[in-house]
Amino acid sequence: MQDYWPKQSINFNENELFSVIEQTTTTFLDIMSVCCHYVLTLVIYENEEALLVLTAPGFSGFSSLEITNIKQVVQIIFSDFLIEFFRKKPFNIIGELLQQSAKGLVFPKEIAFQAKDKIFGLAIDKNLNSGMDFFAVMLFLAESKYQVIFPEKENIPVQSYHNLYKIKKVQDYVKDNFRKQIKVNEVAALVHLSEDSFSRFFKKVTGVNFISFVNQIRIEKSVVLLQKTDDSISGIAYNCGFSTPAYFNEVFKQIKGLTPGEFRSMEYGPMLERI
Repeated sequence: MQDYWPKQSINFNENELFSVIEQTTTTFLDIMSVCCHYVLTLVIYENEEALLVLTAPGFSGFSSLEITNIKQVVQIIFSDFLIEFFRKKPFNIIGELLQQSAKGLVFPKEIAFQAKDKIFGLAIDKNLNSGMDFFAVMLFLAESKYQVIFPEKENIPVQSYHNLYKIKKVQDYVKDNFRKQIKVNEVAALVHLSEDSFSRFFKKVTGVNFISFVNQIRIEKSVVLLQKTDDSISGIAYNCGFSTPAYFNEVFKQIKGLTPGEFRSMEYGPMLERI
């Protein structure tokens, strides 16, 4: 098993589907140059934070990673044959994940820790079971809903990545449930925060308060209904989760500068004139 990663490329046994390298901190800090393989990198920090990053050939963004207090690093390098294999059914779900990794995909700490034991096991044990574990890890990651693009800024604290996961989890929840009453305490519980802490956290990370975000999503959905259906404005208001048509009108005008009725008239007026 190879125990180093030279700059510019990685050389490993091409007869193998994948190679596993357990890095020292020093060697890991030397790999800031472009890599020409798909690589899964698990970084464990001294404070028990963790990052799991999937990168494509040509990725060079590790310079933005927080590089202090690194405890362990394990990297899995994929062979070209394996990439072709992942493009075919039933493993094409992994191939789709690889296609998204051009700028680097980062998985949340919870996902990293769930995969950690199998990934570290791959660095120790190399047999048929390790191959099965590798496929299990990749399927697990492909089915993971919460992943973000590797930020391009420099020296991103690990906690900042985890904040992005929390925000994405909240955003996905709102988009799936905008028609219903959304209680702040229930959403806060999704990311393991108290209601007050969640409200401060959401505003700090996104720049808007949570209720404003929910209203923005609801208005975006209402615009589609106003444009593509002849549903009543009251019906659209209730269908998009607003408690009353009056509140819908108020929020719509705040965001769009027009009432829903005025917006619909502007959308359909020119078309009606041509008929």
